[in-house]
Amino acid sequence: MKDIRVVVPNQYSYAISTSTNTPLTATGIDSLVQILVKAIKTTPGRDVFAPDYGMGIKYLLPPASAAVEEQKAKSQVGKGLMKIEEEIKTNQESLPLTPDQKLDKLELVDVIFNADQGLWDVSVQVTSVSGTSVVVGVSV
Repeated sequence: MKDIRVVVPNQYSYAISTSTNTPLTATGIDSLVQILVKAIKTTPGRDVFAPDYGMGIKYLLPPASAAVEEQKAKSQVGKGLMKIEEEIKTNQESLPLTPDQKLDKLELVDVIFNADQGLWDVSVQVTSVSGTSVVVGVSV
C-alpha cells in the first residue's frame, strides 16, 4: 500500500498538513514531511503498537502566551524534536527508502504564539539524506 500525500506547500514555502486536497501518492521529501507531521501530532500512548511513539505537541505547549512561556515552549518543542528525530531515524533503517525519503536532521526554526488566532505556529527545517531541505509549519 502506498502512502497518501497529506502535505502541500503554501505561498510561504511551508508544508502544512491538509485533508482538503485530492489524495496523491507521497514521493521524495513529501513522504518524509508526512512522517514528520504525523510524529509531531501523535501523542505518546495513542499507538498501541508503539506506545512511546510521537511528540504530542498539543500537550507540550501552554494554552496562552507570555515571553517566559515562549522560551519554555521553544525548549519543550526542541526536546520533542530530538525524540522524534531519533524515532524516525530508527524506524527508517529497515525500510527501502530513497535518499530524499530518509531523514538526516531536524532543526527548530521558531515557535511563535499567534495571539490573533490563539494558536502556536511551529516551524521545523527538515533535511533529507540527499540534502533536500524544506521548512515545515505546524499550527496547534
